Amino acid sequence: MKRNNISLSSRIFFYMMVFIVIESILIAGVTLFQFNKQNAEYHSGRLERKENNLLLNIKYEIQDDSLLSLDLIKNKKILEIADIHNIEFELYSMDGKLIKSSTATTGVPGNTFLDSTIVKYFKQSNPKRYVEEDNNTTYFKSSYNLVTDFNNVPIGIIYIPYFLDDQASKTELSEFLIRLGFVHGNMILIAFVIAYFISNFVTKSLDKIGQTIKKTNLTNRNYKIDVDNTPSEILDLIDSYNIMIEKLENSAIKLAKIERENAWREMAKQVAHEIKNPLTPMRLTIQTFERDFNLKKSFSKQKIKDFSTSLIQQIDTMSSIATAFSDFAEMPEPKK
Repeated sequence: MKRNNISLSSRIFFYMMVFIVIESILIAGVTLFQFNKQNAEYHSGRLERKENNLLLNIKYEIQDDSLLSLDLIKNKKILEIADIHNIEFELYSMDGKLIKSSTATTGVPGNTFLDSTIVKYFKQSNPKRYVEEDNNTTYFKSSYNLVTDFNNVPIGIIYIPYFLDDQASKTELSEFLIRLGFVHGNMILIAFVIAYFISNFVTKSLDKIGQTIKKTNLTNRNYKIDVDNTPSEILDLIDSYNIMIEKLENSAIKLAKIERENAWREMAKQVAHEIKNPLTPMRLTIQTFERDFNLKKSFSKQKIKDFSTSLIQQIDTMSSIATAFSDFAEMPEPKK
């Protein structure tokens, strides 16, 4: 099994910090995306509102002055309408020729025509407004639409150049991101402290379990683990260890009992063997004496004395064995 030198607390701490940093980056990314989306929708709606108000104003101007074409609108009125709506515009005929422009103070210098693609687009049936975006920049749009009278009869084409002035929005976004960065910076610091304590809290129980397991021994007294404020997953591990300790103690008791029984069996065999040793010569001596007695042999005092001495020696031997066994059974407790 490969050992990982990185501790569990360090890994928990690292993963929590990575999560916080990724969460901060995602929030910043979503904020930028949402800002750009809302900014685009705002400018698109603003351009459309200005365009509708401008067309409505031109309609009223044509109706009030009973004009039959757009070229009859006075240049002064064109400039006035542009100032009212704060937007520049140009009016073209249905053939795409420039008629009026809010940028010209007197008349329209030269001949300017719309792109043929745009002219063909508005000559189709039921055309909608045409918005053209500049591929080189996102801050400029060109909007084209039909100019109609109150009978919805097309009398020309209006062109509105729209510059997206979002400097104020950018400033607001920058301030918001600065505040967001400040908040997330503090959150990261707080998360740093919380992650440190959480990682230590989670691994404290594991460390104590590891130290206790290292001390576990079949021959020594083992203690159960008792840790306060323990997570449920680790508590299950502690319960399993405590149950194992109980079984280990029971096994140790049974093993000690078996060892004692085996020791006493071995000792009993040895004692029995030692007792049999003097019994054999005693048996032979008695059998010899009995045979001689049956043959009515005469026994001298010396022979009787030898016979008695032999029996007494064997009896003393058995007595010493019994005394040694008795002394062993009454041995004092060993002192370390």
